[in-house]
Amino acid sequence: MKVVHFADDSTTYTSCKTIESLTEVVNSELQNLSEWIKVNKLLLNVTKRNFLAIGKNRHIDTVQIYLNGNTISQKHHVKFLGVVVDDTLEWREHINHISIKINSSLFALRNARDCTKYIKDTLLHYTLIYPHLTTGLHLLG
Repeated sequence: MKVVHFADDSTTYTSCKTIESLTEVVNSELQNLSEWIKVNKLLLNVTKRNFLAIGKNRHIDTVQIYLNGNTISQKHHVKFLGVVVDDTLEWREHINHISIKINSSLFALRNARDCTKYIKDTLLHYTLIYPHLTTGLHLLG
């Protein structure tokens, strides 16, 4: 398993050819991680514990992942560094998420039109809309 750290957040990921080997590897590695957490007197935020199984296999929902004897819930999409990743990598959830954010920004721009006579439109665009379009762009391809 590989680990991605960002600030106080950590994400683990791995890949396997079969669901059975994936389940075995992940459960074994999570047991090792659990022991390491205990030895180093760290805490795991139980509310953020979930997993995403990415693939086109129709049996992907049969994956059972455990940590300290508790089942970790499977999600069909998760937010990772500002990007909503779904289990089929179709990006529909991410596009919906960005659309909502941009619509809110456009609504704010329309309502503030009279107050912003002297502020350039491009400045407002780069402040309110552009960040939503470029966040996680490297992940989208």
